[in-house]
Amino acid sequence: MKRLRSRIRQTLSSRISLTVVCAIGLLLLLAVFFVLRFSYKAMREDAMQNANETLEYTLQHIDNVLLSVEQSAGNIYWDLLNHVDEPERMHTYCRQLLQNNPYVAGCAIAMAPGYFPGRDSLFMAYYYRDGLSDDAAILSSQSFANCSYHEQDWYTRPMRTGTPSWIDPMKEASSSNESVTTFSLPIFDAEGRVVGVLGADVSTVLLSDIIQRAKPTPHSYAMLMGQSQSFVVYPDSSKLLHQGLIPMLDEHADPTVKQALKLMAEGQTGHLRVRFDEGGYSYVFFKPFVRKPVPGRSDNELNWSSAVVMSEDDIFGGFTRMCTIVILVAIAGLLVLWLLCRFIMNRQLRPLRMLTQSAQLISEGQYVETIAESRHVDEVGTLQNHFRQMQQALSTHIGELNRLTSALREDGDELERAYKQAKEAERMKTAVLHNMSSQMLRPANAIADGVEALSTRFSDMNQEEVETLVNQIEQQGQEATQLLDQLLSASREIPESH
Repeated sequence: MKRLRSRIRQTLSSRISLTVVCAIGLLLLLAVFFVLRFSYKAMREDAMQNANETLEYTLQHIDNVLLSVEQSAGNIYWDLLNHVDEPERMHTYCRQLLQNNPYVAGCAIAMAPGYFPGRDSLFMAYYYRDGLSDDAAILSSQSFANCSYHEQDWYTRPMRTGTPSWIDPMKEASSSNESVTTFSLPIFDAEGRVVGVLGADVSTVLLSDIIQRAKPTPHSYAMLMGQSQSFVVYPDSSKLLHQGLIPMLDEHADPTVKQALKLMAEGQTGHLRVRFDEGGYSYVFFKPFVRKPVPGRSDNELNWSSAVVMSEDDIFGGFTRMCTIVILVAIAGLLVLWLLCRFIMNRQLRPLRMLTQSAQLISEGQYVETIAESRHVDEVGTLQNHFRQMQQALSTHIGELNRLTSALREDGDELERAYKQAKEAERMKTAVLHNMSSQMLRPANAIADGVEALSTRFSDMNQEEVETLVNQIEQQGQEATQLLDQLLSASREIPESH
């Protein structure tokens, strides 16, 4: 890593390429950020729209089924009021309701205990469809569930309130062992007393099929909560019916699940991000079940709430994969861009590296290195040609300087030799002069002594002594003259001999 940083600092192409890639990477990062942000928002809004449309379509479809059952039961009901005292016709009405409406899974007409004199205390006519197909056999039964009908909610509530209502399903509420929700109509006698109940069952399997066929994503599912806060429709059968919310609201349940179920129980509309026990986050879109107002229809609210559960992977899985692909493509693109920039920069900066090497050689004294002429007209090519001209001019000047240096060195050697010769001649002249001067001292001293003697003792000398002294002075003068002639000759001969 240290070597890489050092190489980047020392290599201009790496720094330029890295700067370009960082700048483009920053711009790309900002662009990708905004694109992904808007994509995320668009996907979320699309998921919400799909969930709302699914809920609306599902609730409308279920409401059409319920309305169809209500109308079919109502058509029979008004005729039944005219024959409420005919027990055998109750069986006919039950079979007729099953035959007229394929949504009806079972039909029961139960009378108040002891209503028909001479018969058993409890009377109920009950027929059910053996399956959900249109050609399923219609069977009869004397009872269903594991308790008597006069203890079951579909019977006791209309008997108590005197109003038609939909009853939340109970497990094993039919002889076919299928969970059903029941539309209960109170039966009145001529005096206006509630004497019985007509119940039309709708299979929760049918409702589940309606909901599951409308799921917006492959792994999504829907659920329908009843007024008793139990699930009418739910993929996990262990959470259906009268188990209610207890399994979902234990101490280990996620708080977001509790909040979503609480909002559904309150009949609110919205969505929440929740985490179920099986792991992973999901979005729950919920809204209350509102029946379409139809003339003659009971205005009693069902207090049901529906929800669509969509896993986060279903909503944002494509977005996550797109993010991964975009990031990988961006990284690969930046890497390719960096390599391409580095290649181009290396190619464009090759003359600069060559000039750097040439400058290094010139700094080491190698002035004859040849620099190729560039045919490019850009700044680098111009710099290379100017550097080439500079190198050629420098080489020429250095050659001239070398020649001048050689000539100066030769002249200096010659001057040094002449200087040595001059010094030698000077030394020899000095030696000759010193020698001659020493030799001239004797005759000079003799002349001086003779002259002094003549000047001081001339009166005391005879003619012969005088002549002798004069001859001696003359001889010494001639000797001195000869020595001076020799000195002059030697002074002229010394330079010529060296």
